[in-house]
Amino acid sequence: MTDFSYLDRLADQAQDEVDRLIERAQYYRKQKDTTQALTNYGDALNAYAKFAEHRANAIKVKMPIDIITNPRNSALIYSQTLFYVGDILAGIRLCYTDSVTQAFIENKLQVISEALAEYESVFDTQQLEMYAGIRNIVNNYKEHIESNREAIEKLKKTSVKELDDQTLAKIRSALDKISSTEVCPITLDSTGACFIATAAYSTSTHPDLDTFRNFRDERLLTNPVGKQLVSLYYQISPSLAKYMETQPAIKSFSRQQLEHLAEWMRSQKIKNQ
Repeated sequence: MTDFSYLDRLADQAQDEVDRLIERAQYYRKQKDTTQALTNYGDALNAYAKFAEHRANAIKVKMPIDIITNPRNSALIYSQTLFYVGDILAGIRLCYTDSVTQAFIENKLQVISEALAEYESVFDTQQLEMYAGIRNIVNNYKEHIESNREAIEKLKKTSVKELDDQTLAKIRSALDKISSTEVCPITLDSTGACFIATAAYSTSTHPDLDTFRNFRDERLLTNPVGKQLVSLYYQISPSLAKYMETQPAIKSFSRQQLEHLAEWMRSQKIKNQ
C-alpha cells in the first residue's frame, strides 16, 4: 500500500509557514509598522497558496473534494480556506491607506462572506463567531465598496503586470493561485495570466484573451477537474510561452489556432465582459 503521509507533512509544514508569517504581520501591526506588516501579510497569502495546493493533494488521496458527492466534508474544507484567506485579507485591509485599494480588498471580503453563507450549517461555534466578524466588516464598509464600485471593476480588469503597486500584484497573484486549487470553491481573483495566448498575440489586452479568461473562470474554475487543468497550465505555460517568443512560425500558427478557439468559445456563449 502506498504511503501518502508525506503529503500531510508537506501540508503541515506549509501551514506552519503561513501561521509564522501571519504572526509576524500581527507583530508589526501592533508596532504600527504597516509597511512591514503588509509585506508579511502578502507573504502569508503566497504561502497559503502553496499550502492550499499541498492540502488539496493530501485530501484527494483520502476522499473526493466535491460538494455534491461529499457535501459535509467538502463544505468544511471550503469554509476553512475562505476563513483563512478572509483573515489574511482583513489584516491587509488594515495596512492600506489608499481608498480604492481598501475598497478592492473589502470587496474580496464581501465575496468571501457571500460564499461562506452557503456553508453556515456546518460551522462550529468558533467558526460562527468568525463568520459574524467577516459579515460585520463587510456591513461596515458596504457604502465604501459601492461608492468605489467603478474603480474596483477597473482594478479587477487591470493585469498584475500593469499594476504600480507590486504588493497588490503579489496579493492578486496569490489569490488567483488559491482559486485554482480544489480546496477553494470560488474565484478570489483572476489576474489574466494567459501566458501562451499573451505570447501568441503579443499583448495582454486583445479581446480574445478576455474570452479565454472568462472560459477559465466560468467553466474551469467552477469544478475540480477544471481546477486541476488550470493548475497544470500555470505550471507549464510560462516556459512554453517563453519558447514561443523565440519561434515566429510557431507563434503565428498558435495565434491562428487560438483565434479559431476563441471564436468557437464565443459561439458557446463564452463572451467577453
